[in-house]
Amino acid sequence: MNRTLMILLVLGALALPARAQQNEKSLFLKTSVLYVSENYNNDQFIYNGGKTRGWGFELGHNYAMPDAFSYITPWIGYARFVGNSRPELQSIQPAGVVAPKFDLTAWRTGVDFKWDTPIKNLRGWMGLNLNFFDGNQVTAGKIWTSDPANQGPRALNESRAKWGIRAGLDYQITKDWSGHVQYDAGQWLSSVPPVAPSPLRPRLKGMNPMNPSWFAFSAGYHF
Repeated sequence: MNRTLMILLVLGALALPARAQQNEKSLFLKTSVLYVSENYNNDQFIYNGGKTRGWGFELGHNYAMPDAFSYITPWIGYARFVGNSRPELQSIQPAGVVAPKFDLTAWRTGVDFKWDTPIKNLRGWMGLNLNFFDGNQVTAGKIWTSDPANQGPRALNESRAKWGIRAGLDYQITKDWSGHVQYDAGQWLSSVPPVAPSPLRPRLKGMNPMNPSWFAFSAGYHF
């Protein structure tokens, strides 16, 4: 949590008002490369089999406030991470069966508060969002082996909606194009051992708890 707070504070450090953007196109679509840091989110890094990258997109609209230097931005979006095989699970697989892979997707919506900064065309922002996370086992294989009755291959499907927070910086390159960097922090699974494992909630390293978070580097097009 301290690391998350540090990131949010750094991204919000340019919170002083400045001149408003002129002739801006308010509707935007941005596509993103998502990056999971092992240092900042080891549980998601393990869950994805050591894979660090994903992708996503967002559609939003900047509504100018009466003060002429701040904005309210509602948005909807999608994020996806498709994991690699879990090396530590390979040893428990039947002959010829690849260790389970797990993917994580999220349909997302939220509202950001943005403000102009003293640097021309640069904005800081923070926001609250709702994420519908969906985690799936995408290959056959044993999930856990502590109970002989539950050793067979099965799909893991765990879906639920959770709140999240985020913060970032936007830079308006031209009136049509912008660049973005942000940090998203959320929650998906929250139970911790000694919770009894089950087919839908296995006691598997990298899960329980699970707090998906990532850095996003984006290019935006404005309409």
